Amino acid sequence: MKAQIPRLKDFILDIVVLILACYLGFMLSKEPNMDLTPKKSFASLNATQVSQNSTSNATNDAMASLIKRPKVEYKDIMERNLFTVDGKYGGKFDRPPENAYTLLAIMMAGKEKKALMRDFLGQQFFAKEKDILIDGFRVVKITDNSVILKRGKQTKELFILTPKKGPNK
Repeated sequence: MKAQIPRLKDFILDIVVLILACYLGFMLSKEPNMDLTPKKSFASLNATQVSQNSTSNATNDAMASLIKRPKVEYKDIMERNLFTVDGKYGGKFDRPPENAYTLLAIMMAGKEKKALMRDFLGQQFFAKEKDILIDGFRVVKITDNSVILKRGKQTKELFILTPKKGPNK
């Protein structure tokens, strides 16, 4: 017990500062004396004075026209889908282009063949034989430098693009 008392003396300044900070926080958090009653605006005061002083409706109409309220355009809000980035609704799909895929590379490891492709949105993906792509094309065959896609009677063959040589080379 005696060994702990000298140890408390080392922290007496810290304890006093902590108690003072708590006391100040308590005093500052008391409910402030603020007047929170709504104040009348200048335009509404003028409108009430005009209606009491004059008997004509023309001046009341003139004062009412001075008070402008913002118009709320619900049409703009209702036309835009708030839950998507582009604001479009999911029911309206744009038709994909005729050449929706680009063959980037072909990887062969033993019997497994994969084709690295890029769709028209710019996303890269791997496709194996017999995989079905987004627009309904099925990967029929993967060769050394091409991929054959088929959908119904329609057949497409994609080749790996080779860089073209310039006119000076």
